[in-house]
Amino acid sequence: MLFRSYYTYMVIYSYSKINTFKSCPLKFKFNYLDKLQKDFTNSIEAIMGTAVHETLEKLYKDLQHGKENSLKSLLDFYKKEWDKRIDKDVKIVKQEYNEKNYFQKGKKHISDYYASYTPFDQDYTVGLEQQISLTIEGYSLTGYIDRLALKKDGAYVIHDYKTSGTLPTTNNIEDDKQLALYSMAIKEKYPDAHKIELVWHYLAFGKEIRITKTDESLTEIKKDIAKWIEKIESEKEFGPKESALCDWCEYASKCPKRKHLFETKQMNLETFSSDLGVKLVDKYTELSILKSHIAEQINGVEQELEKYADREKIDNINGTNSVLKISTDESLKLPSKTSKEYKELKEDIIKRGFLELIDINGYYVDKNLEKLPDDLKAKIQQEATKRESKRFRVVHNSGSLIE
Repeated sequence: MLFRSYYTYMVIYSYSKINTFKSCPLKFKFNYLDKLQKDFTNSIEAIMGTAVHETLEKLYKDLQHGKENSLKSLLDFYKKEWDKRIDKDVKIVKQEYNEKNYFQKGKKHISDYYASYTPFDQDYTVGLEQQISLTIEGYSLTGYIDRLALKKDGAYVIHDYKTSGTLPTTNNIEDDKQLALYSMAIKEKYPDAHKIELVWHYLAFGKEIRITKTDESLTEIKKDIAKWIEKIESEKEFGPKESALCDWCEYASKCPKRKHLFETKQMNLETFSSDLGVKLVDKYTELSILKSHIAEQINGVEQELEKYADREKIDNINGTNSVLKISTDESLKLPSKTSKEYKELKEDIIKRGFLELIDINGYYVDKNLEKLPDDLKAKIQQEATKRESKRFRVVHNSGSLIE
């Protein structure tokens, strides 16, 4: 097991650790295995999220001791938490927004939440930032519940506070396994935890999403988590996986997908312009545009040549230093790959054992049509249509083929 070769003690997993591997194995390696130095400590989104979480934690911690904070006192606390974390090196990806915009956004999250839930008697807080431990098929997992609560009807509630600017779909929520893992740990810890509600608070939208998980679904989640951990421990490559999340990655300076982008952003105009990579890409882009323009021109001339050849009833056309040879290729045009007819044809071909045609397309089926049984050949001919395409070859007067 590669992962455990890095350590002499038992590896403890978390949902965020597994999720990091799923989103980018290379980032997982940089962070958890190599423990490399990060390009930056915090993003502006992370600072806002932490300050909001700390404020909500204070709200419920004080309520446990009989103290109800005013909205003003909570916002004052939020400001102190913000000031404590913000610095000049904070990462702001969305350049159209600044620190003040994010600060105000977090402030609104708290204000809206306060207005929606005051006097905060929907349930009783059992724990805040409560650590949980869980074992799945011999693997140890840990995590922290934002707030664990108990309702009057005896149901436990796992609250998770989200400062994300994106509202998830139903599928996103069903696929989110973090709170489901936490519920497994709560079931083990509290014998009376027969019903557990999972609640996501999307603060930017003033919306909560509340679901429960069946024992059957929790069993499937356990299997899925174990499979991902096994994949992590058997991984050898840890390759990069590019996505929209790359803009927020703390290891851009070390990643082959982002390194040059990271380096050039630090350059002044003179250094940037003289960088070999920049110059080569600029040249390639210029040639690509030229190539595209030439391809359009060639396509236009080919259409004119085709019309001329049809009108004059000729196949070879003489030029100053070369001869253009026009030939006609025929092939089958199969139904669309998304159509029912195409799928039925493919299944039939595979069923008959013609595996060389497994990636069927009109050209290859046409070339191998005579190999097929008569009934299958007839079926294909019935579903397909014949299509013609022109092929242009330029032969130099010396006899050498140009194209």
